[in-house]
Amino acid sequence: MEVDKIPQRKRVKVPVPKVSEVLTASAPDVETEEQQKAKKALALAEKMTAVVKFMDFPRGFYGKEQLGYFSQFGKVKRVRMVCNKRSARPSGISFVEFDDRGVAEIVCETMNGYLMFEKVIKAKQLRRKDLPKCMLKKGGARLPPPPKRYANSRKHARLANADKSAEKVKKAQGILQKKLAKKNEEFEKSGIKYKFEFGAKKTEASD
Repeated sequence: MEVDKIPQRKRVKVPVPKVSEVLTASAPDVETEEQQKAKKALALAEKMTAVVKFMDFPRGFYGKEQLGYFSQFGKVKRVRMVCNKRSARPSGISFVEFDDRGVAEIVCETMNGYLMFEKVIKAKQLRRKDLPKCMLKKGGARLPPPPKRYANSRKHARLANADKSAEKVKKAQGILQKKLAKKNEEFEKSGIKYKFEFGAKKTEASD
């Protein structure tokens, strides 16, 4: 009498992890000091400040007027206007720092889109990473004296009329050539039959 043979099971080798692998997998990631510093710096840069940037202020609404107007919301620490370097005229952009971030948020919501003397004011509360150099410095006067008009006009005129070196002339020509090439591409795409020729000599029309 024949007896059926029982099939033998194949042995499967189960990989056993090493002790070092188990320890590294279970242990939490430990941040280095440099990573912690970078993380703190990033969080600080993303943090909202009490500085509000205003744009498109009407003419005549300068630093003194801004200080008096925004004091109704709360204490104003500093007012800094952006002026033209040559003429020293205000450009309509100002940075106002308040004593409290909550006040700055209220001012931003209130003044953004506010109509003042036919000018629509734009307001934006800045993060620390977006602060200009004038607002990064601590302390200083609440309202510095306005710059003298045309104080730097002579300096700019002297620099503009000074003899340029060959290197500066070559650099300026390269920039101009790139601009003209870009314009030629725009004309070609628009179907305009015109082309700027850089360095082309003018020919006198014959009578």
